[in-house]
This record gives sequence, structure tokens and C-alpha cells, in this order.
Amino acid sequence: MESGSKNGTGLEWQVAAVTGTALNRMAALAAALQDGQWQAARRTAADLRDDLYRLAGLLPSDPATGQETVPEAEHLAALLTAAGYPLALVRALFGQGDVGALRARAREQARAELGDFARTSGGRDALLRRAAAAGLSESEIGRLAGLSRTTVRVVLGKGMAT
Repeated sequence: MESGSKNGTGLEWQVAAVTGTALNRMAALAAALQDGQWQAARRTAADLRDDLYRLAGLLPSDPATGQETVPEAEHLAALLTAAGYPLALVRALFGQGDVGALRARAREQARAELGDFARTSGGRDALLRRAAAAGLSESEIGRLAGLSRTTVRVVLGKGMAT
């Protein structure tokens, strides 16, 4: 992949998107493990494994060595930033080794996704459950998603459907 290109190719954007998703899943996995949410951790770990398999399939191999050709770090960082994944923040969090900060990042991501959800309707229930698992309160989830707290409680299995 060329490092001088300002706009990524289709393959570059796919690599950036899968890499960004994997980084977000690592933060969610760390948060689930810290909170003792073993089922959520297992699901997230399985999703992360799938992301890494997808990433391996996207990276071209060097015919001489058979190893994947990874894009230059600066180029991948620029693509991740352009795709909405803050690689610099993830690097800083892993450098600090602060799982609490990773959990905060998972909450920020859930908040952003809930804001996006308020403008669309796809994947509502799974998104609401992920936001609750990330530690957002029912009232905050409802406010960000444009839903009543009762609706949020029903989706989370804490209320009765009428």
C-alpha cells in the first residue's frame, strides 16, 4: 500500500475499518473482563477473533516469505483516523495499561453509536444492550437513543412488555 496516498483504496479502507473494529472490540473485551461479565467477554472475544481472521484475509502476502504485507504505520494511522477510529487514543490507553480508561473508551463509543442510532433505526436492541454492558445508565441510553426509559428497560429485560 502506498504511504503517499491521501485517499485510501477500497482495500485500504477495508483494512482500516476491520482494524478499528478490532481495536474497539479489545476495549470492550477488557471492560467485560474487568466487570466479570463472562458471557459478554466470550461473545466479544469470538467477534474479535473473527475480525482478526478478516484482517488476515485482507492483507496481501509477500510471495517470497508468505507473510502478510502490513501497511506502513503512519499510513494505517491516517486511514484509521479518517475512518473514525482514534488510533492515537488507543495507543495511549494501552501504553498506560489502564483498563478503566479502556472502559471509558467503550462508554464513549457506545454514546457515539447511540447518537447515530437516534438518527437511524437498525440494530436497536443489540446496541442498547451493548451500551448497558458498557456502563451507561438506562436514562442516558434512553436520552441518547430518543427512547423512553421504559422501552430501554424492556429491551434490557428489566421491565414488562405491554
